[in-house]
Amino acid sequence: MKQLIKIGIIICDRYKTCAGGKCFRAMRNKEGAFNIYKDNVEFELVGYTSCGGCPGGNIEYAPEEMIKKRS
Repeated sequence: MKQLIKIGIIICDRYKTCAGGKCFRAMRNKEGAFNIYKDNVEFELVGYTSCGGCPGGNIEYAPEEMIKKRS
């Protein structure tokens, strides 16, 4: 049985128009930051947003919202 890990991605506001293609590919292929996960892990994306701009005004709010809305 695969373990389900819920993932939220927060990107730099300078790239807020990014559609996330490279992040999603890395997640799917378990590359880059995702390479620490074993084959018995499955990911569910629960959020994708930007930091809100310097100095990261959204960086504390965004994870809270992702946790609240993940179920």
